[in-house]
Order: sequence, then structure tokens, then C-alpha cells
Amino acid sequence: MSQLPDAALRVHVALHQAGIDSQIQQLDASTRSAQEAADALGCRVEHIAKSLIFKDENTQKAVMLVVSGSHQVDIGYMATRYQLNLVKADADFVRKTTGFAIGGVAPCAHLTPVALYLDETLQQYPLIWAAAGTPHCVMPLSPAQLASLTGGQWISVCS
Repeated sequence: MSQLPDAALRVHVALHQAGIDSQIQQLDASTRSAQEAADALGCRVEHIAKSLIFKDENTQKAVMLVVSGSHQVDIGYMATRYQLNLVKADADFVRKTTGFAIGGVAPCAHLTPVALYLDETLQQYPLIWAAAGTPHCVMPLSPAQLASLTGGQWISVCS
């Protein structure tokens, strides 16, 4: 694992500490967007678990939504259903909060605590792919492993 970048090594440690046997894969192609990741992996875009960081305007704290690559978060729905007044976080906030750059944000191993929610539609796929710390690193997980690794709550992210 020493050939992995430092950010991906942090994710590897988190996987190991959680008892999850998943191998981080470093790809030549970028996985910065859900579609790029799906193309590089040869899978469908809905099997990509994209990690999106928002700021809750109520608390000014970070909120991560791990969402199927085929979904868009409905901000109005999130406010009405869950009382989360979300605004998209800028790159500096994302890096300070998670320790990762946009396009490689892993759903775990963050520098600071993050409220974490998981798109319930990801549960229908036996295998999903999540970013593993850089725009070129990904990891395969089952939905159960994702939930165990993150402690995230399964919710609906769009109406």
C-alpha cells in the first residue's frame, strides 16, 4: 500500500480499522466525476457512490451526502424533509473539513466530524464504488460496508 498517495493511505487505514476488506484501486483515468469513474471502471454510473459536501446554513457545519452517481440532490426536498438547509461547499471548506480535494473525497477518514447521510437507492446494488482519497483512487464496497464504514444514515435525497 505504500505506493498509494497519502490521502488514499488514510482511507486504507480507515478500512482496516473498520475491519473492511476492500482494496483501493489506483486508476490511470480520472474518477473526478461520477461518469468518469463509471467509464474508467466499466460500470453503470448509478453504481458510483459520489461524496458531496455541503454546509448546513443552520449550523455552519459540514454535511456529506453519499449519493448514487445517477442522482441529483434536491436541496428543497432536503430542507423540507430533514430540516437541512444545504448550500454547496467551496473547495477550501471541503479540503479543511475532509482533508480531501473535490473529485477524490472519500466517505470516511475525514479530518473533522461530518454529518453523514447515504442515498437509500445505493442499497439496491450489490457492489458500489466510492472515491478513496484522490481523483484517481476508488474502492469497491457493499452497501452494508459503506454504512458500517461511515456510520451514515440511509435517507432519500430526492423527491
